[in-house]
Amino acid sequence: MSIAKQIILDELESQTHPEWVEDVIFDALEFYANSGPKGISCSVAYAIKERIKEAEAITANPKNPTRKAKKST
Repeated sequence: MSIAKQIILDELESQTHPEWVEDVIFDALEFYANSGPKGISCSVAYAIKERIKEAEAITANPKNPTRKAKKST
């Protein structure tokens, strides 16, 4: 496993930041997919972002949204 993957997984598990780590990653993917240089990495970011959005739409509950929920400190 790469060091980057280990760190990302550790950050996701520990959740020691004031924002949900998965939301920060999603926002970064969305930003890069929309404004990054067009190419393979931009396409990968877009595909991952869309996969997340589709999965969330399937499991969404309007009374309990999964996106942009602020983490209480």
